[in-house]
Order: sequence, then C-alpha cells, then structure tokens
Amino acid sequence: MIGDGIIISTPTGSTAYNMSAGGSLVQPNTDCICLTPLAPHSLSFRPLILPPHTKITLKKSLDNRAAAWVSLDGATRFKLEEGESIEIKGSDYPL
Repeated sequence: MIGDGIIISTPTGSTAYNMSAGGSLVQPNTDCICLTPLAPHSLSFRPLILPPHTKITLKKSLDNRAAAWVSLDGATRFKLEEGESIEIKGSDYPL
C-alpha cells in the first residue's frame, strides 16, 4: 500500500481515530481486527474487517524514500529500518 499510514485496531481500540479515517463501524463485541488505510494513494485500498487469527505483516521496503514509524496506542513509538517488519495478530488470550 502507498499512503500516509495504516490503522490496525480492535472494534473498541482506536475507535475515534479509526472512524475519522473512514474506517468501518463494528459492533464492539465482534471478534475481529480492523485495518484502515490513512490517505491511501489509490481508491483500491479500502477498510478491511479481518478474522482475529489473521497475521498481518508490515514491512518497510528497501527502496522507500521516507521513514516508517510504528505507534502503539500513541504511547510507544519506534522507527522501522529498511527491511525490518512487524507482525500483528489477535491474542491467544483475549480479555
């Protein structure tokens, strides 16, 4: 995806941010992962609702000109270096 970023959340996590970015409305007790692109550079990138066992891998491409940052609930922020990736999936022990 080419764009300004991506929001990955639960139905109750990052709700206001997800909705302000055009994300889907999801019943709070739905077991899923919400994926919402931020200002995508193509209309083919739309919000997705995924099963909680889905593994999402985000990787900084080697030829990217810009920095890639990961922010976790606005509290923890770190930079992804070229070729680094992170994996996101639902917990085996949900609350």
